[in-house]
Amino acid sequence: FRSIGCHMPKRRTDDGVHVVMTDHLIRARQPAGNLLADKPELQESNTPPYRGEVVPYYPLKLAPTEAEAALNLAVAQVIERSNLKEGVPRLEALLEKHHPARADYYVDMAEALSFTGQPAKALTYLEQAASRAPASEIILRKLGSGQMEAGHLASAELTLRRVTTMAPQDAGAWGIFGQVLFAEHKAAEAKAAFTKGVAADPELVDLQIGRAHV
Repeated sequence: FRSIGCHMPKRRTDDGVHVVMTDHLIRARQPAGNLLADKPELQESNTPPYRGEVVPYYPLKLAPTEAEAALNLAVAQVIERSNLKEGVPRLEALLEKHHPARADYYVDMAEALSFTGQPAKALTYLEQAASRAPASEIILRKLGSGQMEAGHLASAELTLRRVTTMAPQDAGAWGIFGQVLFAEHKAAEAKAAFTKGVAADPELVDLQIGRAHV
């Protein structure tokens, strides 16, 4: 038998300029030019990220109520770290004023505080987030991580035991749990936690390193 090659055109990829692939997209018209010609490698921009007041691009209503709109705009100041100096106190004041039911506002506040080197204060907001979303595995994992960063290892262990029971395939939670157990000098349990994390996601190198060093 004689092998028959694919008749579809080949071209260089945009994300890996040294790679040639067969293009199976059927177009009405083929693109002009030499599809196999060398492409320059894209260089990362040296432009620093924007830092300053974040404002709506269009003067649209950001939420059904004025309180939510103000909270959303305050969150926009901190989630990309664009305006932490003014955004952190603004968001904090709005949370104290309105006590919103949505847990993610408190998570955003906690992450901004953690980035500015205030883990203990961040933990109080993670606790408020968890009280509003007690079934959220993601928020509870963040709470366990925050408790670990604040040095509350016993509380972190309890929280992460709960998370790994709720989500036994959450490799990241097993990793944090292993770190907590290791910090508590529970080496055997820590190794078991890292092992379960590796089983959930064998490609997470940090878990393999953690298991090897326990």
